[in-house]
Amino acid sequence: MDNFFNSLKMSIYLSEEKKHGKVVLYKYILEKIEKFGIEGVSVIKGMAGYGRNHHIHTIEVWRLSTNLPVIIEVVSDKDKIVSLIDELKKEIKDILIVLEPVHVIRL
Repeated sequence: MDNFFNSLKMSIYLSEEKKHGKVVLYKYILEKIEKFGIEGVSVIKGMAGYGRNHHIHTIEVWRLSTNLPVIIEVVSDKDKIVSLIDELKKEIKDILIVLEPVHVIRL
């Protein structure tokens, strides 16, 4: 298969209300990813979840703030992902990044 590539999938886990300065962190990271020339990214908002403090966050209509989990997923070549992580480590703390080797098939 000529269109079969080895890549990395990076998943970044954070909360929707976490900020970097005055900017919501997931938007800040999204802009960083775009500057690295990565072709695509998805930001996924969870319905419920908890982090290392085990405080459960859920969708509740009567609450103004829910602070739900957000996952940013990126698939790209290893060099771009590693460079992006090195850059993020300089500026951002208290997020979880998971890397998985993946095979990409473009049809």
